[in-house]
Amino acid sequence: DFRKRVQAAGGSARLVQLVDELFVQQAITGPWVAWKLGVSAPTGYAYLDRLEQLGIVKKVDWHAGRYKFIYLAGEILDMGK
Repeated sequence: DFRKRVQAAGGSARLVQLVDELFVQQAITGPWVAWKLGVSAPTGYAYLDRLEQLGIVKKVDWHAGRYKFIYLAGEILDMGK
């Protein structure tokens, strides 16, 4: 369970909220996290880095549009298979 993984690692309530959002939006960026949670872009990226450390998202090179990379929630995407 992703929420338990974040809570066991001492994650904040906003980080748990972000995990919940991953079930709706599995490909995200730092600015999207900032917008969705009402935090700064650096804080959004810090949350994503933490989720990457926990193995919940993976940073992927993305050279389309204005972003150099995105974060994918691969395990959640795999659940839909």
